[in-house]
Amino acid sequence: MFWEMRRVVVIFLIALGVGGAAGYLSRSSAKVVREVEVKRSVREEAPAEKAWGAEDFLKASMGNRVLTDQLSDWSIDELRAALDGSARSPDAFFEMTLGSAVESALLAEWMKRDFEGALGWFEALESDYVKARLLSTLSSYWPKERGLEGIDFVLNHRELYFPNGRASPWQILATGISKAAEGGPAAVNEVLRRLRENDGDLDSLGRLDFPPGFDFHTFIGGDEFAHVYEEKKGFRFAEAWSLEDPEGAIGWLLGQHGVKAISPMATATKDGKSDRRLRWLAGEMSNWSVEDQDEFLNQAAASQWFRAPEAPLLM
Repeated sequence: MFWEMRRVVVIFLIALGVGGAAGYLSRSSAKVVREVEVKRSVREEAPAEKAWGAEDFLKASMGNRVLTDQLSDWSIDELRAALDGSARSPDAFFEMTLGSAVESALLAEWMKRDFEGALGWFEALESDYVKARLLSTLSSYWPKERGLEGIDFVLNHRELYFPNGRASPWQILATGISKAAEGGPAAVNEVLRRLRENDGDLDSLGRLDFPPGFDFHTFIGGDEFAHVYEEKKGFRFAEAWSLEDPEGAIGWLLGQHGVKAISPMATATKDGKSDRRLRWLAGEMSNWSVEDQDEFLNQAAASQWFRAPEAPLLM
């Protein structure tokens, strides 16, 4: 039954690909016809050329990365000047605009080269609107070697993050906890204690990257993980554990929550770290009941494989 279900899933995924390709070709053909018609109309009407405005430039930069691909050649002074100008513009009062993606690229490039300078510039901003707009970039590009400082940053800017702030701290918290993991279970417990005592929310925690050999057995037996588990926010820790020890992590999840808890484990990571987990999981499933196999495969196909169709091919 299990292998027959796998065959059906693979056929389903191939069908999706064929259907998608056919749809793409159909849309492409229609697009070509429209483009020919438009070009013919343009030649016939021959309107006067319109000068490019700021929005045209931004659209070109967004679509072709004309600007962002060249930021490595910009000096820090140029990056700062561009961000200063953007922060003062009326556009800065709106969080999602064409300019916000360019701002994000500018800040990310500055952070990679001069983290202290970029952070100082951000801290000095007077507008909460501009800060809110750039906060996700700051969180995403926070350097791992300074991850514990990232925890401090989140707690010192609770008004921007918690309880209903303008940006989620999912990535910066994951960076901080992953850095703490280099110090073992006690260091991670300390970070979790600080977050718990300061109402830090782990709802949107990003993927954790724990070092090889991390003592997960000691960690899950501690009081801080018990709090996290009680609040049903322990999945990211079990996910990190499963990359190191799939038998221990998935066995623990099955014992605590049953098959429904492990469908997220059927996804593939871009770095290939999940390959061992997927292959182990495929072998382990042969020992399950037919009902458990069906439940797992149905959930994985609906929630994971739709977004990552390469995962079942590794199992």
